[in-house]
Amino acid sequence: MNAISYYDGPSGPSTNYARFETRSAYLADGQFAAGMLQFFLGLNNDIIEGLVGRYVRGKHKGQLRGILYWTKCVHGGWVPGIGLCGRGVTEINLSVVSGWDRRHGGPLTTKVISWSRENGIE
Repeated sequence: MNAISYYDGPSGPSTNYARFETRSAYLADGQFAAGMLQFFLGLNNDIIEGLVGRYVRGKHKGQLRGILYWTKCVHGGWVPGIGLCGRGVTEINLSVVSGWDRRHGGPLTTKVISWSRENGIE
């Protein structure tokens, strides 16, 4: 898992801004990401497999081929344009790995399903 902090508001004298981290996990790396999908979205293993598929060759053969990205509010506070934000997971995106970008050194992905605290499943 990796974490990227993508919003730290201007440090005003009396404003407490929310801080977010975007994290990711491969579905092939264990049950954590699949467990998050089951907990937040109510998807069972059969539905997840139907959405993302499985690797057919290589060291991850037979494992799910998706990446789960989620945004977590690690410090509650004010978000400009939205209002107050409490701690916890605010957004989840499930993507399918379709290949590997050798030039930039990262996975080629396609977003399959999205969930947010405000809008639910999209």
